[in-house]
Amino acid sequence: MRLKYLMFSTVVCLYVSANAAAQSAQAVGAWPSKTRIGLVYGVFGGDQYKAITNKSTAFGAEVGIVKGSWKFANLIGKVRGLYFSGQEDFLDGSTAHPDLSYTMFATEPGIGIHINLMPYYPPGIRVYVLGLGLMSYDHIRIDKNTDFTTINNSDTNLGFGYEIGAGIEWNFKREKGLWALWGEVQYRNVTTKLAGQDRFQLNGLQMVGGISW
Repeated sequence: MRLKYLMFSTVVCLYVSANAAAQSAQAVGAWPSKTRIGLVYGVFGGDQYKAITNKSTAFGAEVGIVKGSWKFANLIGKVRGLYFSGQEDFLDGSTAHPDLSYTMFATEPGIGIHINLMPYYPPGIRVYVLGLGLMSYDHIRIDKNTDFTTINNSDTNLGFGYEIGAGIEWNFKREKGLWALWGEVQYRNVTTKLAGQDRFQLNGLQMVGGISW
C-alpha cells in the first residue's frame, strides 16, 4: 500500500513540476506544444490466475501533449483508454475457474520523456526512446453466470506502473504549422488489486500509431 501511494505521489509531482516548467518556458516562447492522437493495440503475458495473459487483447486510443522544442528530448503527457477482452483463468480461493469470459476497461494517465537518438531539427524524421510513469483506473467484469465465494464478478481499483519503448515520427510542413505521422512500440508494466489478487498484472506490448499537429 505504501508503494502505491509513493508511486501515485511521484506521478503527481512529476506532472505538476513538468507542467509548471512548461508553462514558464512557454511564456518566453521556449516550449511550444504539439497535440497527439493515436490508436492502440495491446497483447499481454503473465502468470496464470495473476495476470491478463496471451489469451486476451486490448484496443483503445490515446491523446497526448508533447512539450518542448529541444534538439535532444521532449516532455510527454497523455491519457489512454483501453478495452480488454478474452477468456482468462481465475482463482477463487483454492478453486480454479478456467477460460471465463470477461471484459475490462482501463483509463491511464501518464507523464514522462522522449529522448532523441540523434539531434533533431524539424521538419524530417525523429527517432526516439521513451519512458513514462503510469496510473491506471481499472474496472473488470467477469462472467455473471459464475458464482464466486472470495472474489467479485465486478471489481474496480487503481494500478500503478511504467511504460518504456521506442518510436519514430515523420514531421512535414502544411499550410498551417508542422504535422506528423508517428508510431511507437511500448512495453507496459502495471499492477493492480483485482480478481482476488493483490498484484494482478497488466503487462505486455502495445503498438500505437497516429498523427500530431
